[in-house]
Amino acid sequence: MVEKIYVACPASFKTGGTESIHQLVYNLNKFFGIKTYVYYVNYNPKKTENPTADAFSIYVGSDEWVDASGVEDSEKNLLIIPEMETPYLENFKKIRKCIWWLSVDNFFVYNTAPKSKPLFYIKHYLKKVLGKTSLEYEKLMFNEFSADFHLVQSYYAAQFLKELNIKNIYSIPDYIHENYIAETKSINLDLKEDIVAYNPAKGYEFTAKLKAMAPNIRWVPIVKMTNEEVFQLLAKAKVYIDFGNHPGKDRIPREAALAGCCLITGKKGSAGNPYDVAIPAKYKLDETEAPAIIALIREIFSNYKSQSNKFNSYLEILNNEKAVYLKEVGDFLKIL
Repeated sequence: MVEKIYVACPASFKTGGTESIHQLVYNLNKFFGIKTYVYYVNYNPKKTENPTADAFSIYVGSDEWVDASGVEDSEKNLLIIPEMETPYLENFKKIRKCIWWLSVDNFFVYNTAPKSKPLFYIKHYLKKVLGKTSLEYEKLMFNEFSADFHLVQSYYAAQFLKELNIKNIYSIPDYIHENYIAETKSINLDLKEDIVAYNPAKGYEFTAKLKAMAPNIRWVPIVKMTNEEVFQLLAKAKVYIDFGNHPGKDRIPREAALAGCCLITGKKGSAGNPYDVAIPAKYKLDETEAPAIIALIREIFSNYKSQSNKFNSYLEILNNEKAVYLKEVGDFLKIL
């Protein structure tokens, strides 16, 4: 059995992925009895005394994080590192290593030119964006990191690794916090309004096209909002759209569904399979189907109750996420 686990994370950075990291540290400490720490890879004490984002204080205490000097490089310990921070694996020699694929797409964005071997990564990235991905490049890249294990947050990531013939793949997903789920139970669905909520950071070029096609629809962006303001918007909206790249199982679409929004997505990334975004195929449309998307939004506005019932099976999955999560964490620990 492993003695200590370190889960790498950028300091003072709040995203869905970094929340997943803090969730894992919390659950390993609370439910599995393994001393686990967040390892803040870029912690600078001159910039901040506490590198834990305020929103994650519910997961991690002041004695549950370390910087690089606090990582014990021993074969008895395990380092879990998200795909976008893999260059830091080179700093450790003895510790067992695990890459956690919280995203696939972000790997090619963040790892194009690390300090070591920048040309290698740039060539690989150019091949990726040109649609000429070389399996030989990818296999060489993974062999260079010599990870002992690969964890996946999504079916999309698992399939990506299997296509590369990567072994030792285990599932550790994530979950929407139970406090958020409890809060959604108080939403009065009868008070829903004809609003389409969207995240302008995700697929905005196409969203702008939709807005131009239907300027009489009320489109509300999630921008410069507190967590409470986002919740209040999702509680009012009948529709949430996401035509972004879906690099993993994104949190906001799940939060929107739990808040009673009907989801309409594209077919990119994890939205392209029936497992990660497990909504009926009718609600997944690509960018060639803009008129159909507008028609579907209007249909949802007119028949919200019957349309929202189509998402009941997806809501059941979301409500059961934590139980599945704890089981899969336990299954992974058994092989260490």
